[in-house]
Amino acid sequence: MSYEKYFKDVSGYDVIDVYRTHRIFGLNDEVLCHASKKLLLSGVRTGGKTLEQDVKEARDSLNRWLEMLEEEKENKLDAMHAQIKETCKAVPWPDEWRIDVIGQNGNDGAVYLDDAVMAKGIKK
Repeated sequence: MSYEKYFKDVSGYDVIDVYRTHRIFGLNDEVLCHASKKLLLSGVRTGGKTLEQDVKEARDSLNRWLEMLEEEKENKLDAMHAQIKETCKAVPWPDEWRIDVIGQNGNDGAVYLDDAVMAKGIKK
């Protein structure tokens, strides 16, 4: 059978409602469930809304879900950037003597050790 994921065994139930359908198909996000319910029951619920009204409200719910997804992505990035910033603060900046040693490297990469470096215990 093609599209097997579209079919679920419901033989254990006499009837299933929208909420059971959501559970059977693993739909557990409240916003997506709300939109699905509006689409499955468009124009026939007791609120007196037309098919068009229900479809528009389902669309609005789906648009909000997409907005929330973007917000969560941005918040995750913001949190990641904050963590990186915090990590960078924790990394000690080299002492002045080390910067001086680095500055003494010529273009050929040779290190010229001076008395300050020797005083730190670095041997030739």
